[in-house]
Amino acid sequence: MPGPHEKMNRRQFMQKSLYSVSAVGAVSAMAKNQSDHESKIRNYQPEMRYRRLGSSDIYLSVISLGGLIVEEAVHQYAIDHGVNLVHISKSYKGGASIRSLGKVLKNKRDKVYIAVKDNFNDIDEILTLLGTDHIDFLMFNRHTPDEAAEESIWEQAETLLEAGKVRYLAGITIHNHIKETVNTALDKNFSLLMTVLNPPNLDLLQPELKKAYHNGTGVIAMKTMKGVENDLQRNYLLKVLSHPEITSVVKGIGSFELFDQYLNAIQETYSYQQTFESKLLYSVRNDCLMCGACEKACPQHIHISTVLRCFDYYSRQLNDESHARATFQEMAPAKRFYSNCDDCKMCERVCPQKINITSKLWQATQSFESVVV
Repeated sequence: MPGPHEKMNRRQFMQKSLYSVSAVGAVSAMAKNQSDHESKIRNYQPEMRYRRLGSSDIYLSVISLGGLIVEEAVHQYAIDHGVNLVHISKSYKGGASIRSLGKVLKNKRDKVYIAVKDNFNDIDEILTLLGTDHIDFLMFNRHTPDEAAEESIWEQAETLLEAGKVRYLAGITIHNHIKETVNTALDKNFSLLMTVLNPPNLDLLQPELKKAYHNGTGVIAMKTMKGVENDLQRNYLLKVLSHPEITSVVKGIGSFELFDQYLNAIQETYSYQQTFESKLLYSVRNDCLMCGACEKACPQHIHISTVLRCFDYYSRQLNDESHARATFQEMAPAKRFYSNCDDCKMCERVCPQKINITSKLWQATQSFESVVV
């Protein structure tokens, strides 16, 4: 594998197909007029908004579809209204989500880019489930700086790109140890980052977002509404999209009404409102940053941020009890049990959000006790 001094060559390899893709729907930087420009955006619809993905010639819809929730009719409707990116993992809903998406793509494959989050030991099975011969964006699921720096990522990506099973980019999805891992991913010249950008993380990652923009790295925001109350979500979507560094917001959308709410919102321009900001701050005051500080301090090495994500976000906010339980159960028992906690409260001492962590760990264990083995 190339050494660190060759990383720009590696990046050029990862992006080698980006500048010759006009035939498959990318936007030419040399478009001479607006109508020509629009015709080359994949699945262009006038009511949707599109943004350039990093330094590539690909433009994505600012709203994209998350794979945790796949309502086939809603996905069809959203694509008909200009969405051109779908995100999926084979692990979602025990494989039910990717099978549902495969049904959607039977008549929509040419309209969307597909981003798949996985470890890619079974790429052929993924392609079969999706009914396609390639995916567009390869998203490695990595949540620590060491994981983001693994050379095996590049080996897999290069192999799959050369085989034609991946069309464009290698990217990374980040849930935990977010600031450190994002910085490592930027240093490693990933072409695409998908990371948690709920309100506290949007503020925390301002330097990294600017660095990504300067580097030409595409940024897709996920879990943006984590901790945000329903009546504030429309305004928060506009706030996220007020950052030019962010190409698209990926969101699980389970109803026509929610999609229409988002579609109508993007017609507007975000303007700072003190009242909204105050309500937002109150709404997310106990929301986990997923910064990893608590896990570094925990003498029992409990995966605290994942437990809180299952309890606060999947279960309580999204009302997705099945996914919360499944994710909780995927953790090794010693990493999830409240019984392993000796109540030293080291986690709470280092938490920048001052969350009552031990109480939440106890509540999570009680909530998911039927799956604790």
